[in-house]
Amino acid sequence: FITILAQDDVGGLQVSNTDGKWIDVPCIPGSFVINTGDILHRWSNGRFISTPHRVRSSAERHRYSIAFFFDPSFHTEIAPLPSCISADHPAQTPVIYGDYLTQKLNATLNSGAYPEWEEPK
Repeated sequence: FITILAQDDVGGLQVSNTDGKWIDVPCIPGSFVINTGDILHRWSNGRFISTPHRVRSSAERHRYSIAFFFDPSFHTEIAPLPSCISADHPAQTPVIYGDYLTQKLNATLNSGAYPEWEEPK
């Protein structure tokens, strides 16, 4: 749905723009970075774009991150909210969350992005 990130001066957070270029996210003291996720993208019928992001580690200082994932039940249907559907923006096809998540994880693991990971035997 969303990712809420507290930044510090260590940095390293980057987001991808619409051209696929990675951009550093500056630290603004006392603020949070909000990334929209795939589920918000589906609920909003594509009005909010899921933000690809990554963290580049620096050898100079340690960087610590704590992630908490709160997901719907695997059997939950994810469909556009009625207020986000119109004649100009017809509804995207609903998905079952567990099927969507499994497909997304398999695509990531099979993309070659993580060569040190092996599929379970």
